[in-house]
Amino acid sequence: MEQKKQNRREGGFTLIELISVIIILGILAAVVVPKYFDMTDKAQSAAYKGAMSEGMARFNMAYAQYIMNTNAVPTDIPGVLATPSYLGTGAETDTGVNIGDYNMQYVKSATELQVTLRSKGGATVLSTMTTAWPNSN
Repeated sequence: MEQKKQNRREGGFTLIELISVIIILGILAAVVVPKYFDMTDKAQSAAYKGAMSEGMARFNMAYAQYIMNTNAVPTDIPGVLATPSYLGTGAETDTGVNIGDYNMQYVKSATELQVTLRSKGGATVLSTMTTAWPNSN
């Protein structure tokens, strides 16, 4: 009798139980993995939007600071970006203004400002936004 009780305690999982667990894990993985990849795309998109917002905020601050320092309204990009301290990031390069993980490039047309978010090296365009040039009545 004692031998029977001990054998029962040493029993493991049956093959059916193991297969059931594997099937349940497979179903969970099939549901969770696509949602995970969708979340990473959304996170990357949110990071780009945040960087674009930061770039626009820096430009607006530089524009306002230029007006305060010179008592004149800038009519072009070089006026706003002429002094590196306006953007607080150092001089603009061919790849744009360094804002940390990205570079921002500002281009003015007749009445619009085009802001381009680029990768750190400046080679890849990640996002572009066009807005009205301030005071372009």
